[in-house]
Amino acid sequence: MATTSLTYRLGWKARRARAMAQLASHRLRRRTRGCAFGAGSVLVMPPSGPGSLGDQAMLQVMIEELRRRGAPAIGLLQYGRNSRWEGLGPLVEEFDILSALEDDWDSRWQAARAMGRFDHFMSLGADVLDGAYSDIYSAQRSELVDLASQTGAKTRIVGFSCNAHPGERSVLALRKLPGEVRMMARDAVSLGRLQALLPGRPLDLVADLAFLLRPDPAGPIAKDVIARIQGHRLQGRCVLGVNINLANFPDYGPDRVEGIRDGFVRFLKALLRSEGQQVSVLLIPHDIRPDAVPGKMSDDQIAIEVFERLDADVKAICEVVPMPCPAEQIKAIAGELDLVVTGRMHLAIAALGQATPALALTYQGKFDGLFQHFSLEGLVIEPNAIFDAESTVAKIRRLLGAREELRTRIAKSLPRVHHLAGENFSGYGRAAPSGPSEESPTEASA
Repeated sequence: MATTSLTYRLGWKARRARAMAQLASHRLRRRTRGCAFGAGSVLVMPPSGPGSLGDQAMLQVMIEELRRRGAPAIGLLQYGRNSRWEGLGPLVEEFDILSALEDDWDSRWQAARAMGRFDHFMSLGADVLDGAYSDIYSAQRSELVDLASQTGAKTRIVGFSCNAHPGERSVLALRKLPGEVRMMARDAVSLGRLQALLPGRPLDLVADLAFLLRPDPAGPIAKDVIARIQGHRLQGRCVLGVNINLANFPDYGPDRVEGIRDGFVRFLKALLRSEGQQVSVLLIPHDIRPDAVPGKMSDDQIAIEVFERLDADVKAICEVVPMPCPAEQIKAIAGELDLVVTGRMHLAIAALGQATPALALTYQGKFDGLFQHFSLEGLVIEPNAIFDAESTVAKIRRLLGAREELRTRIAKSLPRVHHLAGENFSGYGRAAPSGPSEESPTEASA
């Protein structure tokens, strides 16, 4: 056993030494001959594999904006053979980083080779660098950012947030990043937290990349759903979007699914039968990964279960957006609604990006910073408030009464928010106009 352990340790040290030598070789080659894919080439690290519409929105904007700014070549890091991003247009290289995320120095050596071919390395930080989901996983992602910087690539972390209680290992990994790595916080609350955790570190304030996603009302699902929304409105009804995200509930587990599901059924019944302006509801899933939360139930699965348990009179004025539905079509749908009640931050971003007010079921302290971009307060509730149906319905009724005023305030802030979202690319390529891309959402995947 001792001999085996010693052999493993020596082998690990040899693999690490090989990786370090490879890094030195890449730096020397870059200084003397430049990178293989040329000046301006970019290797992109997404936050995860496909399934989250928020991640899709950010990644799609990233790729389209890089092309619009003249990137001669774009590569993408992938998360395994069965979890690959598709439909992003031509990519010069794709590299699987699952093994490299762990302390596998052979895989990190291969990752360093891929990183060394590009002039820039851009990591979509989102909410995966503060340890909220996994302290080890977040730290490993930051270690790959460090690795990219060590190859000599111009490295940045774009649009990421930091919760109120980040993981110890995640913070340490962020502190170890070289000073030349640019770090961009996607809201003022996260910026303040990061400034306290990383004193003296230069940090940029930006907005989430998804604000730049162009809506697609002509897409087949959006076109059908928007027609149904308009049908409800012809009946004199307001139309609310509602997202159910089981991960909002910190004590969630398979044994609690029934209680959470029944709580949403009671809430929808109370809302749709309450006095005042008649209301219809559109249930909007925004993450279709079956393993997005413990218990393996995605947004679309729980939405269907809730819908099926509604009484006939309530079900008649409730709809479910069919999945899969691309993020740009969800954004178009959100623009037709009077209010969105959501447990997913990127559905709130889709709504706000269309000047539609959003009421958020908060988690990880993310929504306060988002709403600060619009100088909005009072639009956050604790997830368990949904089970106090009477109180939550009353709040929704008040927001519906103020929806036009809220729309006006949101719309006035959007040019500044679009500008901040564009700042994720500051210093890269030719400047592009702020705001959602003029490129058709389908052109990048043609």
